[in-house]
Amino acid sequence: MLKSEIQPGTDYALREKREIGAPLQRVRIIEHIRKNKWKAQWIEPNPGLLDYVESGQLIVPWKERKAFLREEESVERLRNHNRALGYEDDSPLAKALYEIFENVGDDISFYRGVLRGSQEALARVKTRAQVLAPKFIQRPTPTFRTLIERENCICRSMKLLNSLGNSAQRSPQRFLPQLKAPNENGPKRLDDLAKNTW
Repeated sequence: MLKSEIQPGTDYALREKREIGAPLQRVRIIEHIRKNKWKAQWIEPNPGLLDYVESGQLIVPWKERKAFLREEESVERLRNHNRALGYEDDSPLAKALYEIFENVGDDISFYRGVLRGSQEALARVKTRAQVLAPKFIQRPTPTFRTLIERENCICRSMKLLNSLGNSAQRSPQRFLPQLKAPNENGPKRLDDLAKNTW
């Protein structure tokens, strides 16, 4: 926690080791000593113990610990899911996704396989990318598999435009209506358009 957020006389959740899943201890802050040092009295697990703690060891107010632990567990489950799908943070695909979402220009962030943003921001990006609504739209963060599918769609689009060459650059209006015209199965795929143009 930040020094400005800590109030003497309040109970906080303390974590001695700064890693996910480390046990939380309940402490009451007595007073500020200097810089980021605080005098604390343990309530659980060693009642009455007085010692000094740093601001960085205080995680959240004790009343908010359950919500914090649920959020931490949810983030860990999402990371495990992404790992099971083969996500690697230093892969070329992940680096490409970092570049794309850094340049989106909306209130969206992509970090370690997790796309974060408000529902409205995600909807705007989806509209600009002309991506159909996924079946799990209620879920606040898309999975890594969805991001891979979107990236593959972008790659196919770029490959199609490169294969069309000068004819698409000279008369793009010839191809735009075909991209937007829906058929009985929904919008035409770019792969189908590429087959029909030859």
